[in-house]
Amino acid sequence: MRHDLLNAQKDSRRRGVVLVCVLACMLITISIAASSVHMAMRGARASKQNLRSRQTQWLLQAGVARARSGLQRGDYSGEEWLVPATQLPESSGRVVIDVAPVESTTAPSTWLVTVTAQYGPTTDQLTRRSHSFQFKPLAVPTDE
Repeated sequence: MRHDLLNAQKDSRRRGVVLVCVLACMLITISIAASSVHMAMRGARASKQNLRSRQTQWLLQAGVARARSGLQRGDYSGEEWLVPATQLPESSGRVVIDVAPVESTTAPSTWLVTVTAQYGPTTDQLTRRSHSFQFKPLAVPTDE
């Protein structure tokens, strides 16, 4: 009878050790899975932010090119335009071009141009870029 009691205690201890090992393995597996999900979500957020940043940069470049073209033609005072979400991957975009004369006696007909582009679905996810430059139209030779 004593032998049966010792065997029962050994079996009970063995089952306890196996249970602890199984629980430890489950904890490790769950931790790895949670870490993988977290990293995938971070990657997706970073990818969306990269898209917004690049899209904003493209809008800014388009605004700068448009401002230079308008100033070269003459009589251009700036503008604002919205690009609808149907033409962009995630949301609408907005470009504002401000043109102001530079008050200087040494550089007449020089303009200070500020182009601001923004893109993003919500205010907290909005990406904004701005670029300022001075523009002096090239003198066009006249036939006299």
